[in-house]
Amino acid sequence: VELPADWAAWMWLIVAGALYYLIWGVNQFVEFGGASVGQILETIFSPGEAYRAKFDVFEARESYGYTSPIVQLLVLLSIFYAIFLPLSISSWPQLSRWMRFLVVAATAIYIASFLFIGTMKGVGDVMLFVICGAAVLLGKRNLLGLGYTMRRDEPGAAGRGVWDNRIGHCRRCI
Repeated sequence: VELPADWAAWMWLIVAGALYYLIWGVNQFVEFGGASVGQILETIFSPGEAYRAKFDVFEARESYGYTSPIVQLLVLLSIFYAIFLPLSISSWPQLSRWMRFLVVAATAIYIASFLFIGTMKGVGDVMLFVICGAAVLLGKRNLLGLGYTMRRDEPGAAGRGVWDNRIGHCRRCI
């Protein structure tokens, strides 16, 4: 499989998305009282207590009028949240081991941060994004398995041809 010319840009988007997930997860641990890894694991294994404690934190924030600047910034940068996993999964065969590790680690911390506050929202989001990325990956594999990708930007294709990877140039559809 040939890598696209703009592959470096795709890799930076994956890294930016992984950093987004890591920052979100760690920030959620800190803001909801995760003092140590042991305490975080204990809270995850007691979801009822975690869920109740989340509302205690919400109440305290409201009484003090606190708004997290990190969460505000992350909301503004949430495009990275939405594209990270679908792009990572659809690019999985081209990712190095280190990039795969980064994707898995960031996703695990993101999921754990939601389990830490007693909700399954993070798990649901990850499932949806993985399904989307897998659908794109399967579609790409089906097209690439046949040796074709749609390329409207190739000279002479005029949007009606197909790029044939086997012969290395565009040919018209019959």
